[in-house]
Amino acid sequence: MSYYSRLQKAFEGAPVLPLNNCTKYVLFSDCHRGVGGSNDNFVKNQTLYVAALKHYLKAGYTYIELGDGDELWENRSMKQIIEIHNDVFYLLSLFHRQNRLY
Repeated sequence: MSYYSRLQKAFEGAPVLPLNNCTKYVLFSDCHRGVGGSNDNFVKNQTLYVAALKHYLKAGYTYIELGDGDELWENRSMKQIIEIHNDVFYLLSLFHRQNRLY
């Protein structure tokens, strides 16, 4: 399969979101949530990130995470990342329940 046909297949299955004067999207990338240790780059920004998530949730935004949300290269245990950052995953679950998480 050529790169063009693989790309075409990916686009065919991708969700299409509306974009107009009323839509509200917030995009995050490279959060790098880890296991809370000294190598967890997310820890020092977690308070600000949680405050932002609460604001965007309340204001009716749709959350889109572009990639590198969880640091799985360094930490193989997603369960441990979720346990350490359970407040974040709880807020993300609220977006998900309202079909506002991508």
